[in-house]
Amino acid sequence: MFSHGIFSVAAVVLSMSLFTPVFSYAVEPTDKRIEQARVCTTVANRLARLSCFDGVFDTPVGEQMTSQFTPEKAPSWHLAKQSEAKRGEREEGLLLNQADAKGEASEVWLTSSAISTDSTFAPILVLSCVDDISRVELAVTNSINVGRVTITTYAQGSDTRAWTSDESGYVLSAGRGLPAIELMKSMLNASTVFVRSNHKEVTEARFDISNIRSVIKPLRKSCGW
Repeated sequence: MFSHGIFSVAAVVLSMSLFTPVFSYAVEPTDKRIEQARVCTTVANRLARLSCFDGVFDTPVGEQMTSQFTPEKAPSWHLAKQSEAKRGEREEGLLLNQADAKGEASEVWLTSSAISTDSTFAPILVLSCVDDISRVELAVTNSINVGRVTITTYAQGSDTRAWTSDESGYVLSAGRGLPAIELMKSMLNASTVFVRSNHKEVTEARFDISNIRSVIKPLRKSCGW
C-alpha cells in the first residue's frame, strides 16, 4: 500500500508538471496581444488578415498551409486582362467590351492600361456597368496586402478617396453606384487620367481615355445614367 501511495503522489506531480506549462501558455495573450489582434480584424484582405493573426500569435505556417490560401482573382481582374490582351499595337484610349443578352448589353466594361514602358506590370483602369451597377476599379499585377489605399484621381479636377481592396488584393474599387458615376462623370472631358497614392502598386499612373465620350455611351445606357 505504501508503494502504491508513492506511485499515486508521483503521478500527481508528473501530471502537474505536464499541465502547468500548458496552462501558463493558455493565459499568455496579454492586453497588448489582444489589442494587436483587434487591429488584425480590420484588415479586409483575407490573406493579409491571416498573416496578421499569425504574426501576433507566432503561428508556425508551413508551405503546404499557405498554399491552401492562394487568393483567387476576381472576374473583373480577368476581364480587364483579357481586354488589354486584345489591344492592337497602335490602339489608343479605352477599349470597349460588351456582353450581350437578348440583343441588349447587360454588361459593359472599358479598360485602359497605364502608360508604361513595361505593360506587363501596368495597372489597368476599369470602368464598368455590371449587374446594373456602375463601378470604377483598378486591376493590379501584384496583390495588395492592405484593406484600403488612399488614391487621388486627376481628371477635370482632383478626387481623393479610399479605394477598397477586394478579398484577393488584386482589384481596388473606388466605389459602386453613385460614387462611381460621379468619378466617371469627372473624366468625361479629359483625355488622360492620373492616379497617385503612397502604395507601390499605384504610386503614379497615367491612363489614356481620349475616346471616353464615345465609348462610354453603351455603359451609360446599360446602367441608366
